[in-house]
Amino acid sequence: MIFLNIDYDYFFDSQEDVSLNKNKSRWANPLNFFSDIDINLIKSKYCFLDHHKALYYWDQIDEHGIHCIHIDAHHDLYVDEINDWNIPSNSRGSFIGVGNYLFRTLLEGTVSRITWVIPNWLDKKEAQNDLEKYIGKGFSKSVSIIYYNELEKIYDDIFLTISISPEWIPNPKKEILDISEFLRNFNFNDKVIKDINIELINRWSIEDFNKNALKYRFHFPYNRKRDV
Repeated sequence: MIFLNIDYDYFFDSQEDVSLNKNKSRWANPLNFFSDIDINLIKSKYCFLDHHKALYYWDQIDEHGIHCIHIDAHHDLYVDEINDWNIPSNSRGSFIGVGNYLFRTLLEGTVSRITWVIPNWLDKKEAQNDLEKYIGKGFSKSVSIIYYNELEKIYDDIFLTISISPEWIPNPKKEILDISEFLRNFNFNDKVIKDINIELINRWSIEDFNKNALKYRFHFPYNRKRDV
């Protein structure tokens, strides 16, 4: 089994959120972009707003050493303080956010290898330098950086997680229809799509959801993984 972990912000031409860059635009059309992936291999699939919720679903399986294909404009291995290295294993709660959840799962061993699929506009050397700045050269050896056209065909069973990441998505009224169609490409049912659309509309309707994002993002309902 592999983790296929997709962030919808992959399709936009900047790593900045919309509070910093309201003029972001797509560099690629998300519809049918992943048509070469065999959806029959998808055994579990989840869609949500905030990317660290992927870890909530990964916590529910008892496997280690998994390969994660991470398709995202960001590596989500951001270790800003020494405390990120010293947090006890399996800690969740407020310790985990959209920037460090993937580092946590690498550190704990659930994931042993990451293929970070970067957007075509992002330079590989710049991506590598940013990665090493946060996790060092040692841990960076567990991460391969490629473009999507370099990704080998997937034959393993897929555990799919998709984050919409609304803080990084401009033009919400225009985008919501394509988000719905994008999810249909992976055979998400109408109820799931309707629910995520309602969540998106509610999030986008909050005037300060970008400036005070932490207040509105997903919060783990447990402080340690074993409490699930």
